Amino acid sequence: MTGDDPYLYSGSVVLRNKLGISGADRLDIVERALVVQRAAEGIPAGVFDLTHLRAIHRRLEKANFLKGLSAAKFAKEAAIIMGDVNYVHPFREGNGRTQLFYLEKLAAHAGHSLDLSRIEPAGWITASRAAHGGDYKPMQR
Repeated sequence: MTGDDPYLYSGSVVLRNKLGISGADRLDIVERALVVQRAAEGIPAGVFDLTHLRAIHRRLEKANFLKGLSAAKFAKEAAIIMGDVNYVHPFREGNGRTQLFYLEKLAAHAGHSLDLSRIEPAGWITASRAAHGGDYKPMQR
């Protein structure tokens, strides 16, 4: 990995993080201490499915890592995520509405604001159909 990866501090293999620690050894020490502290607070119970695994990860990590993505990189990543979520169509009703709010929260998490009123319904449907076929460019736009 090189400094070209937007997830890493330039010239290193260290993930960008909310703590601002760019040294691998220092980050390792701090992360270990935080994980021990968070584990002592209790590990979430569950039914040993993906949701349970994610809950444990969320508890241990507490969103230490920033996406730090440029708007263009975020658009590409979000297009793939949204295209795939739409393809799965996990709910009987309300998929589109749910996905738009999900996208808004995803953008905020990556440090970008998103005005949902600027997404035109016809364009969203066209982009969703294209993503079904593996073409994420319309969704990215």
